[in-house]
Amino acid sequence: MSHAILWPTFALVLLSFGIWIKARLEGALHLYRSDVTPDSISEDDSVLSFSPQSSKNLRDLFEMPVLYFGLVPLLLVTNRVSTIQVVLAWSFVAARVLASVFTYSYSKKHLESGIAVLASNILLAAMWVTFFVGIA
Repeated sequence: MSHAILWPTFALVLLSFGIWIKARLEGALHLYRSDVTPDSISEDDSVLSFSPQSSKNLRDLFEMPVLYFGLVPLLLVTNRVSTIQVVLAWSFVAARVLASVFTYSYSKKHLESGIAVLASNILLAAMWVTFFVGIA
């Protein structure tokens, strides 16, 4: 059972790399289609700056998920991986996928994305509370 927690973790890693690749491709495509030359880009500019949706999504996939990535090794080391934790982990990842889908689906409506992020944060908090209660 303990290794079951790794599958949602791999899925979140895959999502993060997918968004990073999408952002890089969007930025490169923007540079290709515009009059911008590589020499005219300052060190402060980034390919990601040409893709605000992907850039925001990538930031969102770093901020709170860092607490998820910190919790997984703790669950493994303390042998506290349970069915509840695995279900919460998959739910957390599913909410993050939904947030990413909503980010790209609407141009100016981010309510759904915000709700998905909030839901994922509540699920993550539930994972931490379950862990704390389990070791207490």
